[in-house]
Amino acid sequence: AVTDVNLRLPAGGRLVLNTEERSRRSMRSTFRASGVPVDRITSLIDERPRISGWMAAKGGVQAEFGQDRVFRSSINSRRAISIMIERGRLYYAPVISKVLSLMNVPALLKGKTDLTKDGMPFDRLKIVFGVEHGIMNISEFLLDSPILKISGTARYDFIDDKFVGVVVGSPLGQNSDLVKSVPLFVKLFAGERQGFDTAIFEVKGSGKDPNVVYLPAESLMAGAKGTAKLAFDLLVNAITLPKEAFSMAEDWRAEEDEVQEGARDS
Repeated sequence: AVTDVNLRLPAGGRLVLNTEERSRRSMRSTFRASGVPVDRITSLIDERPRISGWMAAKGGVQAEFGQDRVFRSSINSRRAISIMIERGRLYYAPVISKVLSLMNVPALLKGKTDLTKDGMPFDRLKIVFGVEHGIMNISEFLLDSPILKISGTARYDFIDDKFVGVVVGSPLGQNSDLVKSVPLFVKLFAGERQGFDTAIFEVKGSGKDPNVVYLPAESLMAGAKGTAKLAFDLLVNAITLPKEAFSMAEDWRAEEDEVQEGARDS
């Protein structure tokens, strides 16, 4: 026998639970939310303030559970998961905090902005990722801040806490002249990318405490160039085509219909 629990989520979306036997359960969901104060959500899992702002999110995930564990291979996103946070402050994020530290940005802005106490202000933060067999593939990370514009791509195994990615920063904002003095910024790319002061960082290790390393232009190998180029092109698009880069417009009804169809097929 199969028992279905089909719930509509208060913020928008649907959750379907299928129980085929006592030891194994499956879950399919879609969700959407807008106008949510993100700090209230993060405070449920972490006493330390990490981020504030107004969040919109959408996506869908599915997974199977045993009595005491989730099956890694079953954790998959039904569609790309998109998160947008606007008009906020970033108090602590392991990767970004280490990038700022390597650039010596907190010291440069001392007397203007206390990043440690007040956090890093930003206008928009967008993250788009998919989940395949328990691995997060972050295809878009875009941070639009008056201090730095930051982009990145990454792969994160959240079960084993293993992270690998590339982060690109460019000092385009109200403090650009001051931040641009950081010697790490170089005009890395020529041609159509000429004119952008850029610093590139490689990120590896634990997502909670990653190792962030500056990549000098001359040290970039062919493989790293491809990853860095993707992250840099994301940044260029966010600067030159911000409306398109920060868009989240998609048909939600199609996602909910998929969940309903999955419930009928179970």
